[in-house]
Amino acid sequence: MSKKFVMPHIVFLEYINTICQNPSVSAADTIVCIGRGGYIPGTYISHKTGIKEVYTIVAKSYTDDNMRGELQFLQAPTLDDHNQKILIVDDIVDSGTSIVYPSKELIFASVVYKEQSEFSDVVYGIVAPQDEWVVFPWES
Repeated sequence: MSKKFVMPHIVFLEYINTICQNPSVSAADTIVCIGRGGYIPGTYISHKTGIKEVYTIVAKSYTDDNMRGELQFLQAPTLDDHNQKILIVDDIVDSGTSIVYPSKELIFASVVYKEQSEFSDVVYGIVAPQDEWVVFPWES
């Protein structure tokens, strides 16, 4: 990554507000946070929208030296029949690898959307250049 953007907390909150204003986000009945990056945004979205059912998926796609590797799902929740509109939350959409829950309506939300992502159906706070490394408030 050639550029680095250190996101101030107040800017992060603005992006969360932008995401929460989207009607498809407020229509969700369940939030699934992609760990670790989606935990904090998912918690903020839960409080802002009042969605109380929050679960996690443990996934890993970056190596210890911040290089993108193969996506691995280490843990995923089992969702019941009453969980129909699932909001999948992560901190950043980078590669566009998607998640599938059969017979569920999935809504994807991310604080940052990388401009060259192959995945276009996502609610986001901001678009960032592909070569920009984003440092979130809880990482700095």
